[in-house]
Amino acid sequence: MEDTELLSEWAARAGMLLHASDTRVVHGWAGMEIGYEVRRDGTGYLVVKTDRGNASTRGRFDSLSDADAYVLMCLGSIWRADHGLGDIFPAGAAEGFRPKHDASGWSVEVAGRRAVFTYESDAGRYTHVAGKGLGNVAALMQA
Repeated sequence: MEDTELLSEWAARAGMLLHASDTRVVHGWAGMEIGYEVRRDGTGYLVVKTDRGNASTRGRFDSLSDADAYVLMCLGSIWRADHGLGDIFPAGAAEGFRPKHDASGWSVEVAGRRAVFTYESDAGRYTHVAGKGLGNVAALMQA
């Protein structure tokens, strides 16, 4: 299944529809209150969350596949919460990972690719799906 289709399936589970707000958007989904977009940004990709009309950049990724994995984690977490399944991620970073703080934010490196987050909690959660591939992240969220 193509990545956008898989992400659209999970967005639909979370009550969101496919949309794009401008030409920089690779793909994005929105519901009545929350939306996520993956946008092109120079040599990388931004994940932007819109919450009740207020947009905020959640992370910057070297690769589209890493940005997509983060978005799927966010969509899957909404779906899990809506179905009373609870959070599958323990507090903090996954074993073997430690987000590093610098002037650009909280960074995580996997296989030579970097992701930088505004919040340490987002960086920590990302370490649980970093480098796993979209199909594996979907299976993890489904469990």
